[in-house]
Amino acid sequence: MIARAWMMGKLCKPGLKTITTKNDKVILCGTLYVNERVWGGKYENGFFDFRVFGKLATMLGDSIQVGDLVHVNGRLAFNEWTSKDEVKHQEMYVVVDKILNLTGMLDGKKNEDVPMFDGNEGGAVDPATIADDDNEPF
Repeated sequence: MIARAWMMGKLCKPGLKTITTKNDKVILCGTLYVNERVWGGKYENGFFDFRVFGKLATMLGDSIQVGDLVHVNGRLAFNEWTSKDEVKHQEMYVVVDKILNLTGMLDGKKNEDVPMFDGNEGGAVDPATIADDDNEPF
């Protein structure tokens, strides 16, 4: 079973952290701040970690900055490990398939000026085509 996640939030400090593995593969790590209105008009805040791998991480580069409103689509992943001092750790994060910087769209840019990075396609896709995709929640 695969758990999917769609979220929209602001990229938190320190921004995207780039990790290069021993095999020269690039991983981008970041955290989204999400403020969601819930029952009774109250708000719940949350911080969600995400990881971007492969070609998508390479293409994304510096196109998203701290404070940008970002839409992330991906699958949930869970990781467990034991540190050298025998302490058990756990983390849950989103492995990103698609990521879209919404700040550019809100600033009045046209859709073609704001790329959506799609890990399945290996390149930028036109955000206008998203509405035709039945798998997207918007």
